[in-house]
Amino acid sequence: MKKLSKFRLLGFLVLVALACSCSNELHMFLPEGPKGDNGLSAHELWLQEIDKGTIVWTGGKDLAGFFLYLKGQDGQDGQNGQDGQDGQNGQDGKSAYELWIEEVAKGIDNPHSPGTEWDKSKNSQQDFWDYLTGADGGDGLSAYELWKIEVDKGLEDPHNLGHNWDKNKTELADFWEYLRGENGSTIILGSPNVIIDTFGGVEGEYVSPQNGSVTYTVYDKGGNRAKPGTEVKNMPATLNNQIYTVDANGKIKVPKEDLPLDATINQRFGTCEVKFTGESEWYVSAANTLVPNRVQVKLYTVTYRNPVLVYQGWITLRVQIQRKTSDSGNWGFTPSTLYNYAGTSIKTYQLSGKEVDPAIDIPANGLSIQSDNRNFADAGASYDIGFTMFNRDAIETGATWSGVQAYFGIAATAYGETIYAESVIDRYTPIQKVPMIADVKAQKVGESLYRISARFQTETVNDDYLYAGGYNYSSINTLGKPYLSVQVDGNAKNTKCMILKFIKGSGSDQTTITCNPVSINDGGLSKTDVGGGVPVGSTIQLECDNHLFATRGSIGVLNTDGASGLVINLSGGGTIPVTIVPSID
Repeated sequence: MKKLSKFRLLGFLVLVALACSCSNELHMFLPEGPKGDNGLSAHELWLQEIDKGTIVWTGGKDLAGFFLYLKGQDGQDGQNGQDGQDGQNGQDGKSAYELWIEEVAKGIDNPHSPGTEWDKSKNSQQDFWDYLTGADGGDGLSAYELWKIEVDKGLEDPHNLGHNWDKNKTELADFWEYLRGENGSTIILGSPNVIIDTFGGVEGEYVSPQNGSVTYTVYDKGGNRAKPGTEVKNMPATLNNQIYTVDANGKIKVPKEDLPLDATINQRFGTCEVKFTGESEWYVSAANTLVPNRVQVKLYTVTYRNPVLVYQGWITLRVQIQRKTSDSGNWGFTPSTLYNYAGTSIKTYQLSGKEVDPAIDIPANGLSIQSDNRNFADAGASYDIGFTMFNRDAIETGATWSGVQAYFGIAATAYGETIYAESVIDRYTPIQKVPMIADVKAQKVGESLYRISARFQTETVNDDYLYAGGYNYSSINTLGKPYLSVQVDGNAKNTKCMILKFIKGSGSDQTTITCNPVSINDGGLSKTDVGGGVPVGSTIQLECDNHLFATRGSIGVLNTDGASGLVINLSGGGTIPVTIVPSID
């Protein structure tokens, strides 16, 4: 059976402070010693161990010093999983309570009844605390009880420096929270500490997506933030041999250029050197400084989600940003939680031709067409980014395009890098406006109400410009870059997309009558439903509900013409005659 004397209690008190550490390696140093005649407090046991040299402590030996010792021995932060494996973090280290459960299962002495074994069925968190209270006898106080006394006197909050811990928060769970240390980090007293900050409070994320840098908080030997002007050097695996100076907030920033590209976790975790303001000596820090690898990013068009041309003639493209955290790592998605930060942007550039590499042509010749500086947005599990690139010029149906083709590329900024999509993309030719109407007929169905039919002038449509809604991804240019080309839509003439609409009034008094969409092969004939009545004075709109045509919007108003006739007065001048008929088939 394992023996566990009262002196081993002190070892567990140290483990208490490790309860929220993230280390994967926790070692227990649990010395044995003789039983005293009277039970000693945890504080007294600690003092004895210092006197014997079992514990090395250079700080104060009063209760405040005791609690600083506990807080300072929180245990090291969990080491992240090696970069390049999809960014997975290392597993959280076990708490002191979990380690104690393992010891109970193996068999440990009962400190309240020396010579007997602790009951293996008593392994709740309360049982753990009962165990830590030490052997019976005397007036010994547990660390928890001592802590409550100090809280009542006024104890600094390690999570909110400069303020005291809330005196109403003295439950056992509050004690564990107190011992967690500032921002969950490990502060080892007696040495300087240089501890990495998470970015935006996102667990496991340290590198800024804005500029690729990493921020650290620097602490002096007493666990306080270092004064401005303190210097730090020789951080693990960093490049360029830089010295970093602490700012007014006790922080330093390591730029992306100084981060390693493919260092192992053992190379990137360890000590550095710190020189405090006003001193000349460089001190070795605690071995709890983590340096991440540089984040590398790339941009490409998402092949399974084609760029689309929506009905107003806007082109929307879907791209994707991926990252990896070492040269030898794998490319993976950038977490959507990081898309909501400024400093990221996306732009469209006109290229000098088709046979180019966008990464070379854009910096040299690229003419910015449009900038979209809104934050990246999560668009689903793949974290695509959809954005509108530009609006095609709308021309009258039947017009002839000049034939001058334009090509464009996409660039973005993320993690302080400018990245380019490989694809050379056709700029769509000008979009045709939905054809005008003719052969308008009206059947009177009520007082100033008419059923209307009209024919879209499909004979004016230029078939060569009836492009599909996406791109052809099967081509490459002479430099081996993907070439996304436009193509004619073979089914365009069967697509029911041309819409005739009548609107009268506004707000709650508005009446809207919409005809069913028609296609070119329908002959473009459109009519209102049987029994429907279009009021005289209605505005007439010609629309398209897909990419084939640009919507014209309002073209004019249906008005009376003489005693019993009707006419469409066009917005730009001129009229379209309306024939009154007894019935519309």
